[in-house]
Amino acid sequence: MKSCALLLFLGVWLFCIPLCAQTGNQTAVADSLRRVIATAKHDTTRVNAMIELSWLCWDVSRFDSSLVYAQQAQKFAERSGFRKGIADAHSNIANVYWFWGKYADALDNYTQSLRIREALGNKPAIASTLNNIANVYSRQGKNAEALEHYTKSLKVHEEMGNIVQMAHLLYNIGVVYNQQDKYSQALENYTKALRIYEERNDKEDIANSLNNIGNVYNRQGRYSEALEVHFKSLRIREALGNKASIAYSLNNIGNVYTEQGKNSEALEFCIKSLQIQEVLGNKEEIASSLTFIGDIYRSQGRYSEALEHYTKALRIREALGNKAVIARSLSEIGNTYRLQGKYNEALEVQFRSLRIQEALNNRLGISVALNEIGQIYRLQGKFDDALSYSLRALRLADSVGVRERKKEALEALSICYDSLGQHKKALDYHRQYVALKDSLVNAESLEKTAKLSEGYEAEKREQQIALLSKEKSLQESELARAATEQKAQVQSILLLRNEKQVQELTLQQQEAALTEAHLREESNREALTLTTAQSELQKAELARRTAELARRNAVQWSLAAILAAVVAGALWLGALYRQKNAANRAILQQQALLEDQAVEIQQANMELHRQNEELMTLDSEKNELMGIVAHDLKNPIGAVRSYAELIENKILTGGEVLSASGHIVQVSERMLELVKNLLDMNHLESGGLQLTMVSFDIESLVEASIYQYRVPADAKNITLHFSNEANGESIVSADEQATMQILDNLVSNAVKYSPHGKNIFVRLKSSNKKVRVEIQDEGPGISPDDMKKLFGKFARLSAQPTGGEHSTGLGLSIVKKMVEAMNGYVWCESEVGKGATFIVELPTAP
Repeated sequence: MKSCALLLFLGVWLFCIPLCAQTGNQTAVADSLRRVIATAKHDTTRVNAMIELSWLCWDVSRFDSSLVYAQQAQKFAERSGFRKGIADAHSNIANVYWFWGKYADALDNYTQSLRIREALGNKPAIASTLNNIANVYSRQGKNAEALEHYTKSLKVHEEMGNIVQMAHLLYNIGVVYNQQDKYSQALENYTKALRIYEERNDKEDIANSLNNIGNVYNRQGRYSEALEVHFKSLRIREALGNKASIAYSLNNIGNVYTEQGKNSEALEFCIKSLQIQEVLGNKEEIASSLTFIGDIYRSQGRYSEALEHYTKALRIREALGNKAVIARSLSEIGNTYRLQGKYNEALEVQFRSLRIQEALNNRLGISVALNEIGQIYRLQGKFDDALSYSLRALRLADSVGVRERKKEALEALSICYDSLGQHKKALDYHRQYVALKDSLVNAESLEKTAKLSEGYEAEKREQQIALLSKEKSLQESELARAATEQKAQVQSILLLRNEKQVQELTLQQQEAALTEAHLREESNREALTLTTAQSELQKAELARRTAELARRNAVQWSLAAILAAVVAGALWLGALYRQKNAANRAILQQQALLEDQAVEIQQANMELHRQNEELMTLDSEKNELMGIVAHDLKNPIGAVRSYAELIENKILTGGEVLSASGHIVQVSERMLELVKNLLDMNHLESGGLQLTMVSFDIESLVEASIYQYRVPADAKNITLHFSNEANGESIVSADEQATMQILDNLVSNAVKYSPHGKNIFVRLKSSNKKVRVEIQDEGPGISPDDMKKLFGKFARLSAQPTGGEHSTGLGLSIVKKMVEAMNGYVWCESEVGKGATFIVELPTAP
C-alpha cells in the first residue's frame, strides 16, 4: 500500500515539474541545502545552509518548518560563536513570530539581532532590522515607536545612498502618519517617495504610492480626487498585469464609494476584487476582501449576509493561523451579533477574541474586547458584570494612551453607575467623559479646519489650472481666428486681381465708346457746316469722302483692337478656370486615395484589435492555468512530501504509517484528476482527441455511471433514481468512451453539489431522432450570473461542494466540447433554490 502510494505520488510529481518549474527549482534547492546540512564539516557552513532553508520554507508558507530550521541555526551558531549566524537566525525566528501575531516574541528576536548587527557594523542588515522592528510597532498601533525606527532606518540608507530603500521608508513613514490621521505629513512622505519612483520609472511602486495618496484623500473626504488617483493606479496595474495589485485597487475604489454612501458601486468593485483573489488563491487577501464586503453589508443593516462573509473570512484566517487577524474577525462577528440583539452569541465570540488578544499581549486589542463585552452586559441589564469589564477597559486604555477607547469606557461606566443608583459616581464619570469628548471634538475640529484648509488650497489649485486651461483655449481660438483671417485675405487678393482685370476691360470698352461719340460729334459738326455752306461742300466733296473713308478705317481698327482684348481676357480666364478644375481634380483624387488608405488602416486596426483580444484571452487562460497549478497542485504536493518525510525519517510508526499512506493516496488521486482534466482539455483544443463514432445502447452506460457513484452518494445519504422513458429507442451514434466520461462528470457533479439527504433523478428519453439524458438534483440551483459562465473553462461558480469535495472548474467545459464534437447539445435548466437539471442530447443511430 505504501509503495503504491509513493510511486503514484512520484509519478504525478514528476509529471507536474514542467507545469510548476518554480516549485521544482525550490525543491531542488531545498534538497541541496539538506545535503549541505548533513555533510558539512564546519558549523558556519551548516548554519548558513539552515538559514537559507528557513528562508525557503518561509517563501512557500511552511512557517513551522521555517521556525524549526531557524532555531536549529541559532543553536549551532551560538555553539560555535558565529555572531552573524546568530543575528540572521534571530531575524528569521522573528519573521515567523511576526506573521503569527506574536509581537512580543518578534520584537525580542529582532532586538537581539539588531544588537549583534550594530556591533558588527553591517549597515544594510542594521537598516533592514530597524525597518522590521518598525513594522511590528506599526502593526500594534504604536505609531511613535514605529516612526522612530523607520526614521533611523531611513538615515542609514541615506548614508549608504540607497535611493530605492529610502523611497520605501518614506512610503512606510507615510503609512504611519496616515494611521495617526496626520494627513499633511502622510501626503508629504508619499509624494517624496512617488517622485523617486517616477524618476526611476518604477511602475509598480508608482501605482502603490498613488494608491496610498488616494487613501489619504479618501480619509480627508476628497472623494473625487481619491477616485481619480485610484483609477490612475488601477490603469498602471492593469498594464503591468499584476492581478494581486489590481485587486487592491478595486478594493480601495470600493472603499471610496462606501464613504460616499454608494454601496452598490462599492459592492461591485469589492466583489471583482474578491474574484481575482480567489483565482490567485491568496488566502489572507481573500479573507480581507470578505471582511470588507461584510462591513458594507453590516452598514446596510444586512446582518445575515455580513455574518456569512465574516464567518468565511474567519475560517480562512483560522486555517492560516494568524492569531491577530483571527481576533479581529471574531470581534467583527461579535459586533454584528450585538447589532442583531443576539447577546449570548456576541459574548461567546468576544470572549474568544479577548483570550487571543491576551495571549498575544496586545493591550489595545484587549481594551477593545473588554469595552465590547462591557457594552453587551450593559445591554443585557447585567450592570455589575458590565462595570467590571468597563473598569478594566478604562485602565488599559489609560496605559495604552488611546483616548477614543477611554472615552467609550467612561461613558459605559457613567451609564452603569446611573442604572445602579450610584448617581455621584455616575456624575463623576460623566464629567470625565464630557471633558474628554470635548477635547476630542476640539482636536477633531482642528483637524477638520486643517482638512478644509487643504481642501481650499486644492480647490484654489484646481481653479488656477482651470484658468490656465481657459487661457490656453482662448490662445488656440485666437490662432485659429488669425489663420482664418489669413486665408480670407488670400482669397480677397485673388478676388481683387480678378476685379482689376475686369476693370481694365471695362476701361477699354469705355475708351472705344468715347472715341465713337467723338466721331459722331465731328459728323454732326460737319453736317452743320455743309448746311450753311453747300457750295464749299461741293468744292471739298472729294476731300470729305477721303476723310470719311479714313475715319471709318480708324473706327474699324479700334473695334478690332477692343475685340482682340476681350477675346484675350476670355482665354486667360478660361485658362485659370481649367487650372482650377485640374487642381480640384487632383485634390479629389488625393482625398479618394486617403479615404482608401483610411479604410485599409481601419481594417488593419480591426484585425489587430481582434488579434489582441485573442492574445488577451489566451493570456487570461494561461494565468488561470498557472493559478490552478499553483493553488491545486502546490499544496497537495507539499502535503504528500510532508507525509513522505515523516515516513522516511521514521517519525511515524505502525498504524500512523498506514493512515499517512491513505492520505497520500487521497491527495494523489486529487492531483491525478486535475492532471487528467488538463490533458483532456489540451487534447480537445489541439484536435488531438480522436473520436470513434459507433452505434450502441446508452442505457447501459447510464446505469453503469449511476452504480459507480452510489458509494459517495450513500455517504451523504443521497438517493439516486433512474427511469428509462425512451421506449426502446436509446441507440445513439457517438464515441462510447467519451459518452461515459460525460455521464460520469454530470452524475459526479450532482452528487458533489447536492445537500445531504436529497434525491438525484436520472431520466432517459427520446424524440425527433435524439436521445436525451437528464440529470436533475435538489441542490441550491444556479444563479443567472453563474449560468453565463457555466460551461466556461476554469469557471469558478458561487455554489460549493457540500461534502468538502474538490472541483477544478474544467469538467463542464470538457463535457460541452465532447458533446458538440459528437454533433450533440448540452445545456442546463435551473431556478435558484430549486435545483438544477443538466440535459445532454445525442443523435440516434441511423
